[in-house]
Amino acid sequence: MSETTEIVTNDFNISEGFICTLDRTSTEGKVAIAKALNGSEPLKDHMNEVLHLAGVITTPGVRAQSGANCTNNYLVLDDGTVLFSQSDGVTRSLKVIAALWGGDLHDGKTVDVKCISQNLTNGNTLKTIIPA
Repeated sequence: MSETTEIVTNDFNISEGFICTLDRTSTEGKVAIAKALNGSEPLKDHMNEVLHLAGVITTPGVRAQSGANCTNNYLVLDDGTVLFSQSDGVTRSLKVIAALWGGDLHDGKTVDVKCISQNLTNGNTLKTIIPA
């Protein structure tokens, strides 16, 4: 293994306060993480669908339009699909799900969830992830 590869491998981490329920020690887990971080589709296209959640990754992010800091949320489904959102409500929901079921999200185990949207009085919407 080259020194460059070793440095890159050792430098990859999930920042403190963020989540990765996928196995970073196995080849399968590393492939799933790379796919999640580099190839996802919008969660907003899957509202109210039952999703078979197999893993969660959150990373620091920046909103493209405003430049504001946010959290990038990746929902890894059991079929390999990865859904992405920067919603603050989704971030809060995934923290709860990871705290309650994070240890169960491995070895083919899943948690059935769905993303719902609620209209707020100020005209905004709040997306949340709830058990299905």
